[in-house]
Amino acid sequence: MGSTRLFRRVAAVIAITLGLAVVTRAQVVNSKITQPSDQIYGIDVTQATGTGVGNSGSSIVASPVLDLNASNAVANRNAYPGAGGNNERPLEAIDNNTAAASKYLNFGATSTNHSNSIYTGLIVTPSAGRTNLSSFRLATGNDSPDRDPTTITIEGTNDTIPAGVAAGGTINANWTVVYFGPSGLATDPGRNVYGPTQTVVPPSMTGFTSYRILIPSVRGDPTETCCMQFSEIDLVGSTVVPR
Repeated sequence: MGSTRLFRRVAAVIAITLGLAVVTRAQVVNSKITQPSDQIYGIDVTQATGTGVGNSGSSIVASPVLDLNASNAVANRNAYPGAGGNNERPLEAIDNNTAAASKYLNFGATSTNHSNSIYTGLIVTPSAGRTNLSSFRLATGNDSPDRDPTTITIEGTNDTIPAGVAAGGTINANWTVVYFGPSGLATDPGRNVYGPTQTVVPPSMTGFTSYRILIPSVRGDPTETCCMQFSEIDLVGSTVVPR
C-alpha cells in the first residue's frame, strides 16, 4: 500500500512538472509583442545600420536618448514637443491608443540628416522576451499628412538595453536590420487611421530582445517638413521558445 501511494505521488509530481514545462515553453504566435509597460526610449540623430532591402548587416551604433517626459522642443534640434500635457512622446507610440490626443512627434526629419542616413525614432524592449517579428503596421497622427512616415527601418538586437539611461545619454548596441522598406502609409489613409499591415521576413529565427525603429522618410519634402509623427506602431510576431 505504501509503495502504491509513493508511486502515485511521484507520478503526480512528474505530471505537474511536465505541465509547467509545457506552459513555460508555450509559444505566442502572430500576436502583438509590445505593450505600454515595455521599456521605451526616444532617440534622435541616429545612424541607421543599413538602408537597403535585404541588408542584414549589423553594427554597433550609438542612439542618443531624448527626455521622455519633458517638453524640450528647441528650434532646429531633434526633439519632440510633448505639448498638450506631454502626449506627443515616444511612449505614445506604443500605448494602444490612436486617438487625436496621442502620438509620437519628433523634429528630426530634416534633409541634412536624411542625406546622411541619420534618423529619429525609438527603441523598445518587449517584456515578452525574445521574439521573431512577422509584421507591423503604423497609424497616422491627428494632423499634417506631410509628417507621415513613408519608409521605416526596424532593427533588432540581443544586447542588453540598460534601464534608466538619462536624456542626452547614448545606448550602444549591435543592431541587425530586420526590415527596411515601405511603411504602409504611402497612400494617406486619413488621420488617426492604421495603414495596411506590412509583412516582415526575419533575417534569422533566433529572434531579438529589443527593436530599434527609425524613420528614413516622410510624405512631405524634408526641406519643408518640420518633423515626423505617427500615433501608434504595432509590432506583431512570435516568442522564441528556448530549446
